[in-house]
Amino acid sequence: MENEQNEVIIDSTENNEVVLEEKTEEGKTDTVEVAKPVETDEAKHSRLKRQLDQHEKKMGIVKPQAKPVVEQRSDTSVLDAMALLKANIQEEDFEDVNKFAKGMGLTIAQALKNVGLKAILADKEETRTTANVSNVNNVKRGVQKVSGETLLARAKKGDMPESDDDIRALVKASMKK
Repeated sequence: MENEQNEVIIDSTENNEVVLEEKTEEGKTDTVEVAKPVETDEAKHSRLKRQLDQHEKKMGIVKPQAKPVVEQRSDTSVLDAMALLKANIQEEDFEDVNKFAKGMGLTIAQALKNVGLKAILADKEETRTTANVSNVNNVKRGVQKVSGETLLARAKKGDMPESDDDIRALVKASMKK
């Protein structure tokens, strides 16, 4: 083997085997078949992704960066939830209490003892109470039916009704007299 040249010819075949051919000084060719390592799906996916990224970089294609998905979890512990319920905090104020506590670096139980938060919650409670008492948004006013006598009194003053129903009622009221 001292007389061998180190010329190696690699020929890959379709069945994942590599054929190595070595030529010796004597002109003989030694053929050795070596099994080619099989690429896993993950490795193939990674390789193809790298190749695609390199190709896009050469072509000048800029891919938009994907925004990370933010999971919304409740950071409220059981003790904090109990403190909210015990303090009779309205459900609509939970988020405000949570933001206040996080902003101040306090637990919710500690934040509920804070004078500033108490003032905010008292103001919101007063606003809700006032809205419920006045009930301004939910008032539905019905159409008032004007009596025949009222229509007659208005007609004598020169204020004649405009709707057909009111005119009929005025005529009926004047006939009764």
